[in-house]
Amino acid sequence: VTIVDQPGNRVVTVVEVLSPSNKEPGDGRDGYLGKRNEYLLSGTNLVEIDLLRDGDRIPAGKPKPPPADYYALVSRADRFPKASVWAFTVRDPLPVLPVPLKPADGDVPLDLRACLDRAYDDAGYAARIDYRSPPAFPLRGPDAEWAAGLLPRPGG
Repeated sequence: VTIVDQPGNRVVTVVEVLSPSNKEPGDGRDGYLGKRNEYLLSGTNLVEIDLLRDGDRIPAGKPKPPPADYYALVSRADRFPKASVWAFTVRDPLPVLPVPLKPADGDVPLDLRACLDRAYDDAGYAARIDYRSPPAFPLRGPDAEWAAGLLPRPGG
């Protein structure tokens, strides 16, 4: 998603949701990292959302974020190179991220849970996903136990 100011048509903020190709070595990742650097160096706000457990993490600066399954990064152009990072697991509530606009305009909230719920419902995933089968990228330890406890028991 690209947010452009009016009347100048200048890109103010970009919201990127990472895809598998952004996290695998090769042209897709290299291209994304180049595009990301252009945003960061051009004075564009960046909101980066990584809801993929698999693949190589996109660099998030120092100090390194805590280990987690999912990440979101908000880089405000007027505070670059500092950025805010959200690290969360499957058991954590999805955050509401601030989407920065021009400094005078403030932020717009992006409720990731509401977005995910809408995508899930609109795509009919409840009827398409067999939750009795293990996920393609297995959950780890406590997360796997937690998820198993959400599923109905056979015969129950």
